[in-house]
Amino acid sequence: MADVLFVAYDTKQMRISFLQAKSKVHTKPFPIWVANTEQFIVLSHRPTITRWLGAAVWNNDVLSKAILPSIGSFGTFTGVPGGSVDFTYSSADCLVPRGAPKAGGKYISGLFDLSYPPAIGRKDVSSFYERTYCPNMIDFGTAIFSLEIGSPISCLGSPLDSNVSALNARIALSRWASQESIRSPNDLILKGLLDSPHLIDLPSEQTNGHNLLGAKHVVVIKANA
Repeated sequence: MADVLFVAYDTKQMRISFLQAKSKVHTKPFPIWVANTEQFIVLSHRPTITRWLGAAVWNNDVLSKAILPSIGSFGTFTGVPGGSVDFTYSSADCLVPRGAPKAGGKYISGLFDLSYPPAIGRKDVSSFYERTYCPNMIDFGTAIFSLEIGSPISCLGSPLDSNVSALNARIALSRWASQESIRSPNDLILKGLLDSPHLIDLPSEQTNGHNLLGAKHVVVIKANA
């Protein structure tokens, strides 16, 4: 579903975002070429997923019932003068197609750009704030460490804790983290995640096997919000 799953949390809240990474060899991060437009549709329109490929553990409505749209996002690595690398982030729903899609390969591909002017942030009806656009790596790092990127799946003391979809997402993440901790018992990041107040202590029979989180990589961040 994405290249990277970001999991960011502190003592009160936990957020997740599925990010598709792109790279460009010059300084302008957008527009970006998306080789598989189905992936863009999934991350931006957030449908209910009725069939998962592989051993994914998520509930079918992890995207469609998300509180915030930035549960799906895109990030572009760009080269800058001097040989260094920068990074630009956008919530997937803030991208729009530029021109007609192209067929002919394995997938339908297309060019996508930011909607202009790009919105920096917004609040939903529950007053959860999210950053929808970060023009550089420093802004992105600050935003994700401040719990401003991704959709919350836990917020202690709020109605979200009784939300069935959010609860199922926490169960899925708990199952994955428990399995990974068996394989890597000395991993302090996994231990901190499992010890957080957001994950759920599951019976051992629910943590067997090797389940995936729909991403090639998982980045866990203990935030400082």
